[in-house]
Amino acid sequence: MSFTKQVLIVAVALLGINHVAPAQPLAPLRSLEGPIPPKKVDQYSNIRQEDYIGPEACAKCHEKNYSTWKQHPHSRMNALASDETVVGDFSGTRLSYADGEAAFLKRDGAFLMEFYRSGKRIRTFRITRTIGWRYMQEYIGVQIEGPEPLDDPRYTTEAYLQFGYLIKPGTWLPQHYFNPETAPEYGTDGATDFDPFVSESWYTSRCIFCHNTYSYDTRLYTDRTGGPSPSFETIKALAEADTSHKTNPEFFEQLQMLSYTQQVRKLPTSKLVTVGISCESCHLGGREHSDGVTPIRFSPSHPLLGEWTPDYVVAPSGGAKPRRIKS
Repeated sequence: MSFTKQVLIVAVALLGINHVAPAQPLAPLRSLEGPIPPKKVDQYSNIRQEDYIGPEACAKCHEKNYSTWKQHPHSRMNALASDETVVGDFSGTRLSYADGEAAFLKRDGAFLMEFYRSGKRIRTFRITRTIGWRYMQEYIGVQIEGPEPLDDPRYTTEAYLQFGYLIKPGTWLPQHYFNPETAPEYGTDGATDFDPFVSESWYTSRCIFCHNTYSYDTRLYTDRTGGPSPSFETIKALAEADTSHKTNPEFFEQLQMLSYTQQVRKLPTSKLVTVGISCESCHLGGREHSDGVTPIRFSPSHPLLGEWTPDYVVAPSGGAKPRRIKS
């Protein structure tokens, strides 16, 4: 209702007052100048790690969707290595390639890749994770034997292994056949352009981002372009362009803390919500929705983001319906 219409209604009401009663002094009108009351902040959050609850929690109300997801390639896009998830032939088969040989076997319940040169075993990897299961399967592993000293990070860091398995023909192939964009397979000197018998550190800087589920806030400060990460000063300058945050020191304090913890080019496995692509990879954190009452929101939302979100819902007062602001 417009201010003019409100004034007219009040005037009509005053004219209708019974004149027998003594007139009461009118309260002074509130000044329209001065600070505007703060807007109610939308508290919905679905981007922090604590906002994510995992697909099993979703299954309590969405059993059919969960069952469909379990049969979908997304659920096995990345998986911990086990008898159920590993589909490659680890029966002891061997593949000669370049100047060496790779062996794929299982020993004491562990899936292993062994690499040989001149008949001598030079490295052994224990398979820890799988990538894919429908057409091909690649492998992540940790080195458990090699020429490096035992304090070398290869013995504790999961890495991408250089041989994968084509499922339909049942064939092992070097990684160039799975990633032909990397480089020519052979150089002009006839040697392979890469060493197939060492691991690559691609997993936490490349594979992990597309094949798993992790909190959305990690994406806000992840820079995988190879350039320098944006400094807090840069982020603050952008934020200050929005005048609603200029006088909010708490906003910048929390933003700074978030930027320090999230500036990563590699994603540690400890950050994963789900190994593989699960519900919240697309639907965002479902903690608030899991109460069975709060509608789920598919746009990144957090009180600190405010109107920065792509599809921000303003929480009005007085029980009115939320209104959307396209930013």
